Amino acid sequence: MRMALALIALVVATPAWAQDAGGLQDTPDFKETQSVISNAQKRVEQMKKENDARAKEIDTITSKVSDALSVMSSQSGDFTQLRSEISGLNDELATERQGTQQLKTQLEKANADLAKAKQDRDAAAEDKAANQKRLAEALDSIAAHAKTNRQLTDEIATLQKENEQLRKQADLRRRLNSAQPQNAEPK
Repeated sequence: MRMALALIALVVATPAWAQDAGGLQDTPDFKETQSVISNAQKRVEQMKKENDARAKEIDTITSKVSDALSVMSSQSGDFTQLRSEISGLNDELATERQGTQQLKTQLEKANADLAKAKQDRDAAAEDKAANQKRLAEALDSIAAHAKTNRQLTDEIATLQKENEQLRKQADLRRRLNSAQPQNAEPK
């Protein structure tokens, strides 16, 4: 029973760092996971209360059995009635133990659900980190391409200016050549 109570306390006392998923608070999956965790913790608390109540009932029944045994040993009277009372108390004790076992099973299921929800939350956080890394890489690649495009644009502008100068020089040579008399021999 102490082990079950320690397990319940461990589940209920989830540390704050385990609840912080690094910025996932705004995602629907995170909110759903947090809701599952909250519901599981509420179920654990309810089971703990029920388990405590059953433990008290078991203690009461055990006390009654002890009292009955005391009465039985101190009196030499009607053992049949005492045995009947003890038998009834043992039946109640068996019923309470069965109920406690059912609560333990429910607690184990709630703990498994809680662990799965935490696992899902952690997986979502890992996916987010991987997506952020890919996004950063894509942005770096876009920035590199933009820089290359600016350099190529600058080179094209420079080449266009050079081309324009060469065209003007060619026009000037044609005009000069056409202005020279055709009889004159080039030197």
